[in-house]
Amino acid sequence: MSRIKVPFPLRSDAYTISSEAFAGPKAKELSVYNLVMRRGPSKVEELSPICTDDRMVFYGLSDYIGEHLTTPITHADIDEAAAFMKSAHSFGGPLPFPEELWRRVVAEFDGLLPITIVAIPEGSVFYPGEPCIQVISEPEFGELAAFIEPLMVGMVSCATARATISRHWLDACRNEIMAESFNKGKVKTDCWLDLTQEQRDEIDMTARFMIHDFGMRASSCAEESELLGRAHLLSFHGTDTFNAAYQAWKMGAKRPTGTSILALAHRIVQGHDLEGMAFLALKDAAKLNVPVASYVSDCYNFQDGLDTLAGIAIGHPDETFVCRPDSGDYIQNVIDIVSKGIPNLRFINGDSMTPYKIHEIWDALQRRKLPITSQGIFGVGGFLRNTANRDIFSAAYKLAARGLELEPVCKLSETKDKRSVPGLVTLNGIDESPTVGVAKSLEEVLGSDYQLFYSNGVVYPYARERFDVIQDRCLTLFDEHYFTESRSNNDGVWDMNIMAIQQEYEDKYRS
Repeated sequence: MSRIKVPFPLRSDAYTISSEAFAGPKAKELSVYNLVMRRGPSKVEELSPICTDDRMVFYGLSDYIGEHLTTPITHADIDEAAAFMKSAHSFGGPLPFPEELWRRVVAEFDGLLPITIVAIPEGSVFYPGEPCIQVISEPEFGELAAFIEPLMVGMVSCATARATISRHWLDACRNEIMAESFNKGKVKTDCWLDLTQEQRDEIDMTARFMIHDFGMRASSCAEESELLGRAHLLSFHGTDTFNAAYQAWKMGAKRPTGTSILALAHRIVQGHDLEGMAFLALKDAAKLNVPVASYVSDCYNFQDGLDTLAGIAIGHPDETFVCRPDSGDYIQNVIDIVSKGIPNLRFINGDSMTPYKIHEIWDALQRRKLPITSQGIFGVGGFLRNTANRDIFSAAYKLAARGLELEPVCKLSETKDKRSVPGLVTLNGIDESPTVGVAKSLEEVLGSDYQLFYSNGVVYPYARERFDVIQDRCLTLFDEHYFTESRSNNDGVWDMNIMAIQQEYEDKYRS
């Protein structure tokens, strides 16, 4: 059975679809919402080996706009949604459905959503407490700015989490290479920004391949693996998620982004009478293209597999043999491979890798004075997929202003950093502190770091950027923020006017 297409007026959760029936008059008149990440990556325990500051990388908004806001809503869509809502009972009867509001969207806006979306450019760096997106409704369509929350927040927060984790991980890989090069006297500094461009390029030739995306089969659906797979490719080149690699290629990614190699699976080894026969078959196939391949080595007995592969590697010094253990002692397996001392025998460890496990392997190699970064890479699947979720950075989409006068509103919390950001706001650049200030108009917003992505059916250039442009922005701006003091909501982010509004709400509702 083919996938059933959901009419646009049903692409939200139940209480949001029905909220027009009980929304406040000013919020109906006009609403402004913003999306904020309230927790930085340095506060997430499982990321602590790679994330020591709160830089985040914005990604995913263009996907939401392209997939959900470019096809006009029709009266047939509204008919279907209304029929469903009449059958979608609450405990007391059918749930409300604002059919006439949606009919007006078709009649007055040609079926395209009457909202404006501004955001920072994708690939940009931002911090906790800085709204990365602001959504403004047209007058009399305030609740439609809330309608997009469930899908948009999910797509943006997950893609942003994946892009952020990958970008921090790239820095960790660079740092490991620099430290090893510094210890060997190859470079005179272990600070990235003090290296020459030539030295940086040389390090990146290795670093951007060190975390290889194995995550496609960990995804729940093709759309997820595509979006998160592309987020990985903003920082790293290597991937087995080829649906995402194809999209990045079509979107203008420069080579070698989206690169992989021939690799044995356990099933291929099992299909041969002997493990060595499978190794030789892969070797012969690799020679037809590039003489490098990945050999799974734990199908039967890891030590036997490693010894067999090592013998083949010694006999063919002009070819590269990547030994891939997928089970067992993940530290000892790598030590055993590297200890062979065979220059053309490398490793890729894909055994449920995490930042902690990879740092354990690096530390073990360092203690034994074995090559750390030149002999192998890591395949990561489940960890990258499972950590890229809405909650890891505490994403929150909140009402910020209501009514034609853009009256600021604030949601309070027992935790001050979780207070929402009130009002339409500006976002200032890296050298500014605080970065977020109150705005009086959309023009003032667009005079800051925000850009127009979508407005009343028109998709603007920032929602159609080439992939290589976003890659370059991600790499460059993350480095430019290297020496920026870590920002939190109460230090260097919200200006005094915003905090004064928050305090007014504290005084009003908690006095």
